[in-house]
Amino acid sequence: MLCESQAWRSRCNIYHAEMLDHPGKARASGPRLEVRVGEGLTISTARAVAETIARQLDERPATLWLNLEAVKTVDVVGLAVVAQAVRRAQRSSTAALVFPSAAAYRGLVRARLHQLPLDKRRAWERDAADAVVHVEPSSPSAEIARTARLSLTPATWDDLECLDEWARDDVLEQMVGSELLAMCRGRGAYDPGFVTEATASPTSLTLLIRPAGLHSAPVGFVRLCSVNFAHGFAFLETAIAPTHAGRPAWGIEASRLLSHYAFSALRLHRLEATVYSHNPSSIDGLKHNGFVLEGRLREAYMRDGWRTDVLVFGILESEIRMQLASDELRDMGFWPDELA
Repeated sequence: MLCESQAWRSRCNIYHAEMLDHPGKARASGPRLEVRVGEGLTISTARAVAETIARQLDERPATLWLNLEAVKTVDVVGLAVVAQAVRRAQRSSTAALVFPSAAAYRGLVRARLHQLPLDKRRAWERDAADAVVHVEPSSPSAEIARTARLSLTPATWDDLECLDEWARDDVLEQMVGSELLAMCRGRGAYDPGFVTEATASPTSLTLLIRPAGLHSAPVGFVRLCSVNFAHGFAFLETAIAPTHAGRPAWGIEASRLLSHYAFSALRLHRLEATVYSHNPSSIDGLKHNGFVLEGRLREAYMRDGWRTDVLVFGILESEIRMQLASDELRDMGFWPDELA
């Protein structure tokens, strides 16, 4: 039986053998380039990582090594960029290998990306690259997407108080079946597991909704959860505090914006959302954004002794792109073309 290091070397050798058996798949000659990522592989660094990799691929290397050995924090957006970079390299006939840290590897497994060409050999166990490029840290943007009415920003430590307040709102609990808020109620806003889930999760993305400007107080959040890159789907969750009069319009617009981000930046194929049948505003909002009613879970929700149905809605990439074609939203992808 092979030990773990031998198994990984074997897998690496098989990968290189496959590249040699398919000469159209990889270049016969060219430099071996290594891109080293710092401690964070997150939504804050994703664009800088993608831009660095894109520049190196312009050099048409025979091999591209993505060195994630220093990574300590990962989230779903950073992992999406790694997967897209590997596909981009392979489509341009460059062999790609990923050297993950323990944190990066755990994130890749949770996001169903463990089938990427991974190699757990450390630096002293492999040949040196012909050139090494470090991803230059950039000032993280607090704003991920915006329209004239609102902006979406990543949840941070300072936002945990808002999430805790929403988790304790009985009306919001009754109208929105949020897994994030349920976790907050059960564990507490400052529990390490909840903090990770809200701010840097490998399978979810939580963005706060701030109306009319970055410095406005958040009124709610939109969230992608249970992201599965192997099959290209995720679940959409939207929650607006019931004290705000503009909540239906904000929820519709924020959901639409995050849907666009899910398909253009994360390259997902399908989004799914569930809603209680006693929440007509959320049902109308999903329909307004092009979601299709796909099923009904009869009497699946119970509260205070009464039962109601749970409705299942879904939307595909082709459907959301048609719907967004007239919105004139800026491209949210990380690459200059569609190779990724």
